[in-house]
Amino acid sequence: ENENGKIYASFYVQSQNMMEIILDCDLMCHPNSGLYHYCLNLGNYVQKSLEEKGTLKMGYYIPVSEKNSFEKKENIVIEKKFHRFFQPFLWNCRVWHAPFQSGRMIPDKRKHKNVKVLLTIHDLNPLHEGKPLVEQKKSVAHTQDLINKSDAIVCISEFCKSDVLKHCDVKNKPVYVIHNGTHKVHSPFLSDASYKPRRPFLFGMGYVNRKKNY
Repeated sequence: ENENGKIYASFYVQSQNMMEIILDCDLMCHPNSGLYHYCLNLGNYVQKSLEEKGTLKMGYYIPVSEKNSFEKKENIVIEKKFHRFFQPFLWNCRVWHAPFQSGRMIPDKRKHKNVKVLLTIHDLNPLHEGKPLVEQKKSVAHTQDLINKSDAIVCISEFCKSDVLKHCDVKNKPVYVIHNGTHKVHSPFLSDASYKPRRPFLFGMGYVNRKKNY
C-alpha cells in the first residue's frame, strides 16, 4: 500500500464518521484556561442533549493532545496540517461552531456552501485594556472578519452584545445572548494531613492577569 493509498483510505474512514455539528476546540491546546473548560463542558453537554432528542450528531475538532478529553471519543476530528487546504470532515457538516473570536479556522463558504457558521464572542477586551489604538483596531478588524464569515452570533453577556453592536457591523445577522454555564466540581477528600487555609480565601482558575481583577 503506497503513501497515497493510506491517505485516501484515511479520508474515506473519516468521511464515514462525519458529524453534522462540529465544535472547534482548537483552544483546548491551553489546558489551564477557562476556554478549555468552556469547550469541554459545552461539547459534552450539547452531545448529551442531542442524544436525548435523537437528532443531530456532534463532533469535536481538537488538537491531538486532547484526543481523550471528550466522553464520545468516536466523535473527534484531530487537527492536521493539511486541513488548511482540505477538510473532508466538512463534507456532511451542517453547523460549524467557532466558540471564540480568535478562532483560526472558519469554513470557506465557496467550498462548503451548506455549512452554517455560529460564532461565539466572549469580549472585545482590547478596547478596554488601554492597549495601543493600532492593536485595538487590529483586534476589532479580526472579529469583524469572523462576523462577516458567520451566519449567527452568540454573545456571552448583554454588555458583550452592546460592545459588538457598537464597534462591529453585524448586518442583519441574528445576535443572541447566552450566558456561560457552570459545571460541578466535586469536593476532594481531605485528611488530617491535607492543607487547610487558616482564613477565608478566593479560588480562581484561569490566567492571572490584570483584566481578571485579581
